Amino acid sequence: MSIAQIQRNIKRFFESPPRNVNRRVLLALVVVIIFILYIFLASLSTPPSTPSEVCVIDHFDKHAGKQVDPTKTIVSFIGNGYIGMDVSAKSELMLISNDTMFQPLKGLKPLVKLSLPFDNDVVLHFEPDPVDGMSKAVHCSVVEEKCVCVYEYVYAHRTRSNLLVQDIKITNPSLSALSIKFDRGISEEWEKQELTTVPVYYRTLDIQNQKIGVAVICSSLPNDIVVHQKREESFRFMCVVEQGVISVDSFATKRQLSAKAIQEFTEINSLHWNQVDTEHKDAWKDLNRASFNISYSKAPNALNSDIVGLTKFALLSSVRAPLLEKTTTQITKDHYKELMSKNELCYQGHSTLLTPSKLWQEWTSLDDVQNTIKIWMLTLKHRGCMHLVESGAHGIVQAFLLSLSAATFTHHHLEFSLDPADDLHRELHSRRFLPRKHRFYFI
Repeated sequence: MSIAQIQRNIKRFFESPPRNVNRRVLLALVVVIIFILYIFLASLSTPPSTPSEVCVIDHFDKHAGKQVDPTKTIVSFIGNGYIGMDVSAKSELMLISNDTMFQPLKGLKPLVKLSLPFDNDVVLHFEPDPVDGMSKAVHCSVVEEKCVCVYEYVYAHRTRSNLLVQDIKITNPSLSALSIKFDRGISEEWEKQELTTVPVYYRTLDIQNQKIGVAVICSSLPNDIVVHQKREESFRFMCVVEQGVISVDSFATKRQLSAKAIQEFTEINSLHWNQVDTEHKDAWKDLNRASFNISYSKAPNALNSDIVGLTKFALLSSVRAPLLEKTTTQITKDHYKELMSKNELCYQGHSTLLTPSKLWQEWTSLDDVQNTIKIWMLTLKHRGCMHLVESGAHGIVQAFLLSLSAATFTHHHLEFSLDPADDLHRELHSRRFLPRKHRFYFI
């Protein structure tokens, strides 16, 4: 076909009446235009991720199979009912009392902070991990087109309630060496005692109209280091916290608490690091055996399993687990087991899955987490679950599961007041309900 023929065909196409134009061609053009507009509008609403953000996104996708938004603020609360902390905010250590009251230890920020050469171009993202019972954080920057990252794992030990553990790993795949400095925030309000090679910090606090002495001992900080090209370095830091009511002889209380902290710290340091981790993870594995899942819903403001899981994790992190803790005597364990067996008439009320509800909130601060925990505790107690709540983490997870499906143990029978298909149009799956004779129910 000659050029002249092509020109005549094009001219005939544009000069012909609309009815002669191929409708399929018009339809195809409309589809292409709509697709281009969709891509354009999507690019305006979702700004492209920076290279550092991509490093963080890729890490969680590869190692956790989880899609994260590095620009979103996450509250990452950890605890064990004795100590607690929001790792993502002030990182100020707190004492937790039996009524889930959080008492900040002012001036005590035991987590080690790193000074990095790329602090101005770093992306930091926190994610709570309810499975292993810890907070995971990733700090990344791009150096010479490589993801240079710091990985941080923090947890309040589940079976050694006075122990806080922080693991840090620095990876440097670039061709440049990185100079790293370490720091820890402990104010002068804490008395520094040089009793051993590692100092003990002590302070007197007023908590619930009582004078409380607190002794803290933490791992020493290393000197400034250099992470060479294509290398990685790992560090572990631990802190032991001891508290007690100050007696008439305040000096004797200080001496006793300091000696106890040193003894516990020495014992823990004699253990292999893997044993410390395994004890903690196995304890959370035991608590997570009682689980709940609800089919996913895309409806606006729908309650899904991720929110349920994080709320359960916050609840369990705010209470002691006497059946797991190493210092609990057998007599005390038997007492808590007896409390757990008193589950008749728990739970009485509407399902806690019904939304909207103050039981399910998005958290932007530690105050939000504390308020949610208080509302849950009051709800469970007022709905007939006071004995399960008093028994600690194992009892609370049972009460939590019963409340979701509005289930009640009556005369050793499990009765449900919620019909998932009719009331929620969803599917539910619960496992390890514990009735009085300690047989497990899988729903």
